[in-house]
Amino acid sequence: MTILDIRSIVLPTPRRGPLNPLPPLSLLGELHDDIDCTGLDAEMARNIAYGNVSSVLPYLLQDDYSRELVQQETRVAILENDYLRAVVLLEFGGRLWSLEDKVGGRDLLYNNHRIQFGNLGLRNAWFPGGVEWNLGTTGHSALTCSPVHAASLELPDGTPGLRIYEWERMRDLIYQLDFRLGPKSRHLAVDIKVTNPNSHSVPVYWWSNIAVASSAGTRVVVPSRSAFEFTYTGQLKRVPVPGSSVIDITYPHAATRTADHFFELDPEKTPWIAAVDAAGIGLLQVSNSRLRGRKMFTWGNSPGGRRWQEFLTGSSESYFEIQAGLTRTQLEHVPLGPGDSWSWSEVYGPVSVPVEAVHGKWVDAIEGMESAIAEARVKSVLNERPGAGNYRQGEPLHPGSGWGALESLRRELSQEQSSPVIDLLFPRSSLGEDQEPWIALLETGTLPPGTPRSYVVGKPWSALIEEAADSAASMLHRGVVRWHAGHREAAVEAWEAAYVLEPDSWLALRNIAAATGLMGEPRRSAEQYLHALGLMPDAEQLRVEAIEALIAVNRLPEAIELSQTAPESHFAGRIRFLQAWAAVFHGETRLAESILESGLEIADLREGEVSLSDLWLICQIRCRETEEDCELHQESPGEANAHRDVPFIYDFRLHG
Repeated sequence: MTILDIRSIVLPTPRRGPLNPLPPLSLLGELHDDIDCTGLDAEMARNIAYGNVSSVLPYLLQDDYSRELVQQETRVAILENDYLRAVVLLEFGGRLWSLEDKVGGRDLLYNNHRIQFGNLGLRNAWFPGGVEWNLGTTGHSALTCSPVHAASLELPDGTPGLRIYEWERMRDLIYQLDFRLGPKSRHLAVDIKVTNPNSHSVPVYWWSNIAVASSAGTRVVVPSRSAFEFTYTGQLKRVPVPGSSVIDITYPHAATRTADHFFELDPEKTPWIAAVDAAGIGLLQVSNSRLRGRKMFTWGNSPGGRRWQEFLTGSSESYFEIQAGLTRTQLEHVPLGPGDSWSWSEVYGPVSVPVEAVHGKWVDAIEGMESAIAEARVKSVLNERPGAGNYRQGEPLHPGSGWGALESLRRELSQEQSSPVIDLLFPRSSLGEDQEPWIALLETGTLPPGTPRSYVVGKPWSALIEEAADSAASMLHRGVVRWHAGHREAAVEAWEAAYVLEPDSWLALRNIAAATGLMGEPRRSAEQYLHALGLMPDAEQLRVEAIEALIAVNRLPEAIELSQTAPESHFAGRIRFLQAWAAVFHGETRLAESILESGLEIADLREGEVSLSDLWLICQIRCRETEEDCELHQESPGEANAHRDVPFIYDFRLHG
């Protein structure tokens, strides 16, 4: 029989602070930006140019976390039969954390039994492991470290199931995942639906990212003869699959560098991808044709790739990812029409293929996997998806956000057409503190004073904010919605008005500072940052931004002083790092050396960021220029043994 259970488990997890109160006016940095589309077909080039965003608004960043892990309880849903045991993290985006093959005695997914954050997500915090459901825009989901709604399901045959669902705020979309595991099934099915309840088309992005343990002899098998290779140099290059006579790209453990491989599949055939070990045993993922893309991601065996894996896993273990998406590459978005929805199913489970087939010729590996898929009747599991309305949603199991309920309320009070899907999934009882200012705006036309807990930026909300009674609070929010709409000068005007109305509005000053910096006025930006920090000296994210702004205009002694007077926090590593850069630029190389020699770890180092290795190298250069007896020359941590080398602990370079 199938059992659904909700319980708490204990996992080593970072200490977390509150959300960053500073509205993000730009993206954190995306390695897939500025793609050269030369040589790509018209469809792919069009999709790459469509639907990109300039920030993650209305979300706030999740950047306040420690490197230190502590044992903490987290709520999970467990769906289990005699063959499989699936564990879903309800407080972390509904991630499928574990899929245990009870017969084979192994977990089919990699997770390392810990949650270690790194700055790889759209909102900063992200962690490796399991199957991550990514909706919104290119990158890891904005909800990957947030709670989601969960409810029990009853399938037509009475078997229990699990529904995960949430309101995605960047695109104003509803998504739901229905997990089903028949009493005798050896495969877990996930039925996914994305709904656009709006009267306009919305750019959509979806990728299911599947982490798999890497070992010598592990092979990725996918029905493909060619792939688009992306090595984080800004260009897609078509390469043969499984590879050339020099290297077989389908063996990820042997990869020499960080790379994405987006496999080209036959659109007339059922898409699938598998990862099997040296014995031919592993994980299979199959979907309907709606999910047309398949990808393999490898960190590679370069020092930077190995360092990133150690940084994210806290061990010498390695992993890679196989992925499935709506488009051929992760660089693309596609339009979902007004009122439309897309549905598809994904099936996950164990697979076993004879070694001589799966590790032989590529054609034999594909045929061997196709035979295993047919023998296990995996495609029939896809087709067992009940029709719309044939699931019966039961009791709520876990609360998510109140944003879907707020949208339901907005439509009602604005006398807009209601959405049955929104009203069904998001009862008004899910409204919470983050929604209170917006309920007040809907009911009274005014916004409460004080530092905002949350933001809204959609067009219906923008109109309400522009019509709200003038106040410092309404001007703060007008600036944010105008900035999001691309009206930069008007946004700054609104924040200036907020400051006039409320001279102690440190957030208005910060927004002016951030905006003018992005608009090419770095000196004004630095000055405004200092004024804002004078009003709110305990805001550590504000201190970080202020130091960066001071360095940008060569006000280095002030940057060093702000760094040295910073209180202890989760941002201590970032602030010491900025202090070291300011010291180098100010000619105080020994100060920068001492910071590096004492051990420097940045909790939220951004994926693709090479500033740590650059800092090490520039210290080396300055020492050589001055012919000083530098400590860094004599004895370096890690693997460095010459001025061109970077110690392993500081080498996060993914290419070149």
